[in-house]
Amino acid sequence: MKINKQMLLWTFILLYVPIVLYSIMKIFINSALLFIPFVIYMIALSILSKVLSKNNSKMKFIYNDVISSKNDPMNRGSIIKWIYILIACLILFIFIFFDFLDDEPGRTIFYLLLFGYIFFMNCITFNFENKKG
Repeated sequence: MKINKQMLLWTFILLYVPIVLYSIMKIFINSALLFIPFVIYMIALSILSKVLSKNNSKMKFIYNDVISSKNDPMNRGSIIKWIYILIACLILFIFIFFDFLDDEPGRTIFYLLLFGYIFFMNCITFNFENKKG
């Protein structure tokens, strides 16, 4: 198993931290208006990384590896896909079993764990994977 540390760092900074901030702010300020700056940020990040990827190698890495779904576990192989789904369902089952989804902090922690798991799985390459190209 190999973890792409650079991809993990950029994913954490560009995608996970804004989701965490949005989720925490959502607990304290219960307003749908918080979603608008988050969506604007994600759209601007996608557009800017695409436009600037032609000139800058760092932006090209961010667009190709962090923003795109090239490393999505659903596209990588049947074993990885089913293990990915099984662990996500296990996280959901644990939160349902212990009644953590009944209150707002429990739901927030569940979403943050699930998003963290999704982003982390994109940064991992297993030894048995066939790398194409």
